[in-house]
Amino acid sequence: MSSLHFDGWRFDPDLGRLTRGSESHHLRPQTGAVLELLLSRRGKVVTRDELRALLWPGNVVVDFDTGINSCVKQIRAALGESAAAPVYLHTVPKKGFRFVVPDPEPRRRGAAARWGVIGGGALVLLIAVVLRTTTPWPDRPAPERVVAILPFDDLAATDHSARLQQIILDDLIRAVGMQDEARVAVIARRSVLAIDDDVAADEIGRSLGATHILDGTIRPLADGYMVSVSLVGADNRFVWGELFEISAADSEPGLGLLRDAAVQEMHLEAHPTR
Repeated sequence: MSSLHFDGWRFDPDLGRLTRGSESHHLRPQTGAVLELLLSRRGKVVTRDELRALLWPGNVVVDFDTGINSCVKQIRAALGESAAAPVYLHTVPKKGFRFVVPDPEPRRRGAAARWGVIGGGALVLLIAVVLRTTTPWPDRPAPERVVAILPFDDLAATDHSARLQQIILDDLIRAVGMQDEARVAVIARRSVLAIDDDVAADEIGRSLGATHILDGTIRPLADGYMVSVSLVGADNRFVWGELFEISAADSEPGLGLLRDAAVQEMHLEAHPTR
């Protein structure tokens, strides 16, 4: 299928790739299917029943709502928005979702109105500059934990496991980094990829300023993969570890459990008394 375009974004359904300029996101197959449907029906409500029929046709028994919510969450993360302040993907309570593309250029109302807006904007900017000299902007609280999420070791060494490795890395960076209430900062992906293999946790902590390191391994199973994940402190202190089975046919349930567990553990580390 040809690419779909909106507001500077380009989505390739065949590759599951969402791009804008130098920014690029790989969406899981189910998530890509949801975005494709939403874009084809932009401006109209797509019900949860329609999404369920798209993703799980027939008599498949799964937690539909959790799966749909996970797809929507990944789309919003890629687009840089949240459910509380949506720009494109809007929730329609008790119905479903509507994809809205903002008007890229507001309607002009003549030269007088245009210059009036410019003059008003200049006045607001002048006031802001004056206030800035006497009243500092409120600073965001410093993160209590800084985590470096490393690419998992791919012991299966297949094309599919290589894609799974990238999906896990991207998912964890987004999921952990979006937990603002946990006051957790995530090291930039490029900085993490520059780290050599087999570097000790304390050395990673010193070089990247990380307090924690999250990594793991991907091992082959008969019908999928066994993914082990571990969280250690930069002082080489073991914090948490767990195993997750990821099905080759449908990886989303296992990936969802992995994401949720990692987010929960980082939240507990940031708030140890709660």
